[in-house]
Amino acid sequence: MGFLKAVLILGVLALIIGGVFFYKDIGFSSKSPKINFTKEENGITMTFVSGTEYYYGDLGKTIIQILNVNQHKLNGTCNQTILYHNGSVFLKGSLPYVDSSGNEYAFFVIPSVSGVYTVNVDCYVPIVNRNISSSK
Repeated sequence: MGFLKAVLILGVLALIIGGVFFYKDIGFSSKSPKINFTKEENGITMTFVSGTEYYYGDLGKTIIQILNVNQHKLNGTCNQTILYHNGSVFLKGSLPYVDSSGNEYAFFVIPSVSGVYTVNVDCYVPIVNRNISSSK
């Protein structure tokens, strides 16, 4: 019973601190409901629309959407940095793909190290000559 309590406490903490969960053999699914984290800055809104819980070895995805004050999609040049729970860099790179909804995204393979991971995304939006950054 103590193990289940610990998992529930970790889940609540992740929602509070905005982490991304990577679990090995615990029973969470990459098909879990999506939790949106939104940041507004200088008239631009960036929303994370990707899932937060995965199994070791799954194909993870960072997905963001950038909108102006009128809720129109803006294109950006975005880079992500994913940090292990100890703060060291797991992955650094761009979000090179755009889906049919205009969301920008990148794939990555979930590592074997379990814990709370932080995703930092920085985007430059050329049409408004502004940067926006957010973490999850």
